[in-house]
Amino acid sequence: MREQLKAVMKAKTIGEALKLLPWSFVEAFAAIPAVMFIFSVIVDVIMMFVIAYPYLFLLDDMWVSFYILGAAAVLLYAGKCIVEKVKFRDIVKQNTPMIFFMAMAILILISTTINGWTEYAVNGHQIRRESVFVYLSYIIVFFFCSSLVKSEKPKKILIYFFVAISLIFGICVAATLILDTKTFILYINHSVEWIIGVYTNPNHYAYYLNVAVVCSGALFALEKDIKIKVFSLITFLLNAVILFLNDTMGCYIASLGGLVFLLIVMFIIDKRINLPALFLILMFVAISLGINFYNDSVASSFSNMATDIHNIAENNDAPMDSTRVRWTLWKESVQCISERPFFGFGTDGIEDRLRDLTGEERSHNEYLQYTAFYGIPAALCYLAGIMAVFIHGLKNKAKLDKYAIISLAAAFAYCFSAFFGVSRTYTAPYLFIFLGLGFGICRNREK
Repeated sequence: MREQLKAVMKAKTIGEALKLLPWSFVEAFAAIPAVMFIFSVIVDVIMMFVIAYPYLFLLDDMWVSFYILGAAAVLLYAGKCIVEKVKFRDIVKQNTPMIFFMAMAILILISTTINGWTEYAVNGHQIRRESVFVYLSYIIVFFFCSSLVKSEKPKKILIYFFVAISLIFGICVAATLILDTKTFILYINHSVEWIIGVYTNPNHYAYYLNVAVVCSGALFALEKDIKIKVFSLITFLLNAVILFLNDTMGCYIASLGGLVFLLIVMFIIDKRINLPALFLILMFVAISLGINFYNDSVASSFSNMATDIHNIAENNDAPMDSTRVRWTLWKESVQCISERPFFGFGTDGIEDRLRDLTGEERSHNEYLQYTAFYGIPAALCYLAGIMAVFIHGLKNKAKLDKYAIISLAAAFAYCFSAFFGVSRTYTAPYLFIFLGLGFGICRNREK
């Protein structure tokens, strides 16, 4: 690529430069937003130690960088397609999920115009900072850019990088827990401790751990190099233990679902049971039993959830604990959707209604959240874009490299956890990054 870039520097016109520019450069450039976002966790860890307030790094200034990089990647891709005379029909065929996501983006803009360009729409909530522009960046910056990374090598680097960062992050959290420094712990009423990492809520940290557990586990299952297997297994075990200590039941189930998804996918591809994947599932369950023996958290969570479901079914009066709160949020969100089914209430437009009922400000179900904000058509486009990625993988299963499979497993785990969670600027991009990496296909997977 070095010689090609030298030739590009000597080009006399932009068209000539684009024609000489190798696609490998486009892939490398498109990977920059994912690299920056993945690494931002380490920056947040440093900030947590220094000023005890981490995630300002992901706000404003850095997001402007994402906008610029995303726009540049789109222009670079469009320029390459124009000079190489790629047919529009082929561009559409190669980017099917993006068609649905772009339809969603258009519907978001229409919904916002109808509901008003409020402070939340333009700048986002003071803490959450998820504006309309951030939602659009999830699609254009993180999904589209990551989907341009089609070669196995750059995908391999990104997967390794993410797993390595999650290991470093996990070691920092484990060290502070062992040393009892309280750096990564949030106190509630000075009696209950929740592990929050560098996030503002233990559930948000669990969203990250969910993806990290499945990604590192899948890397262990699919890689053959013994050193990589040891590295990924250690990362898997560490993040799994922290996830159980975090005690977020939805992400526990989602991680298990992601591992089962990996086992099923590998059976479909190889026509046999992938023993390392099966081992991971058994190990995951064993760790949960071990943690439960230590502090009874897993059994207690399942017991509380069963009791909550029974109380909801029987319509019994009971305290507003997590399951009942979510049920109340879901019912009210559905009610809001029924009132404005086509274009919703706009960004965070149902916040007051949810807060009045439960004290919470979002639906705690990302699918209901998008639907209540922007309407049923936008939500259907969102789901169609996600499904298009997985259907594409199924149709091209023989061409999937191992890192695309790992990415799809991680994305599936996030999609599972989204039934119980909320989108946030510091977690939602992982879904779109892994969807993009899972969609990009270059050559047959090594056996």
